Amino acid sequence: VLGRGHRTELPRHQTLRAAIDWSYDLLTEPERRLLRRLSVFVGSFTLEAAEDVAAGGVAEGAGVVDILSQLIDKSLVQVTDRDGTNLRYRLLETVRQYGRERLSDAREADALERRHADHYLSVLETAAPLLVGGSNSMEHVERLAREHDNVRVALSWAVSDASRAEH
Repeated sequence: VLGRGHRTELPRHQTLRAAIDWSYDLLTEPERRLLRRLSVFVGSFTLEAAEDVAAGGVAEGAGVVDILSQLIDKSLVQVTDRDGTNLRYRLLETVRQYGRERLSDAREADALERRHADHYLSVLETAAPLLVGGSNSMEHVERLAREHDNVRVALSWAVSDASRAEH
């Protein structure tokens, strides 16, 4: 949808890109940086995941939660549902694709994909002992199911290169 060839794109695609470009250009640099970094998530994610994966150097004096709130106010990030006591967030797919392009342009993609994979490896390691028996095991399965898309992407990244096998 967000192809790069502006003159050969359908007019509605040119308009969509122009609208997202315009919105992106209005963002502060910390908001741009966070939006780019959030594009590594597929589907929804938690605040904890956003802080763990996307936080590094996002803004002086402002945390991920403050900047995330600004992106929500600007309709670039959506609040999707509650995961127990935690909210979940997501980017519309067109905004996510745009953010991925900008992430690659900023040469941050490799580092963020590794942090994303590290985060979801930690999620799986933490969940593993909770899934076997116990009275709350179904609750943990349901919680882990919400992370399916991100776990799948993290695993795909890890096995896509032999040098990541140890990861």
